[in-house]
Amino acid sequence: MVQTFSLKLPKKRKILVKEFEKVTLGSILAEGKDDSQKETLSIAQVFKISPSQIFKVLVKKVGDKVKKGEVLARKAGVLSKAILRSPINGRLVEVSQALGEITLAGEEGKSVIKSPVSGKIGQISETEMKIEFEGMIFEGKNGKGDRVLGKIENLPPEVGLLDISSTVIQKILVAEHFSRPVLAKVWALEAAGVVGVSFASQELVSASLTIEKKNIQELRGYQGKNAILEPQEKRLIVLLE
Repeated sequence: MVQTFSLKLPKKRKILVKEFEKVTLGSILAEGKDDSQKETLSIAQVFKISPSQIFKVLVKKVGDKVKKGEVLARKAGVLSKAILRSPINGRLVEVSQALGEITLAGEEGKSVIKSPVSGKIGQISETEMKIEFEGMIFEGKNGKGDRVLGKIENLPPEVGLLDISSTVIQKILVAEHFSRPVLAKVWALEAAGVVGVSFASQELVSASLTIEKKNIQELRGYQGKNAILEPQEKRLIVLLE
């Protein structure tokens, strides 16, 4: 089924493709200039600790440079560990022990916009680019986190700890219900994201989406397919090419 993917464009950018042009996954669509950005992360909330304890889990200090995906904080438990990674390239500029928060300042510089799907370029405007592709879109109810890519991994409806292994790394996990221990293990093993009917806590994973039970059943037919989880847009996109 042909779907349309909308890709937001920065104000300062150079478009490198034309309308109706075919592109593949990872094709460079545009080049832009990133403005410096700031990200505030609540360490206390993520690790369920008091604000005064954040220095016990932080592995970076004020002034340190960080890369996107680099570990900022780590908490080891009896059965699992929890990790918080940097969402941007930049520098750790502030630690608030009173609030249990840290602030990252991003780097200014050149950015490259790549196609998240294989398909055909549609309309290009000042603010967005549309791409037509073969796939399925599953609309959700609630989402948390940033957009992630990964392969669909279907799990038992009531997934248990023994159903989770190191093979879940960078995959989008699908099950009806995720308990707190399962979510902690999923995060420790660095799964890309989770999709389910209910979660014990959406704070324990970097990307999650709640959807209806009938969609969980339909997703059984897309095991191993590449997908894009977009929590902010409340949708899961399964790629069929």
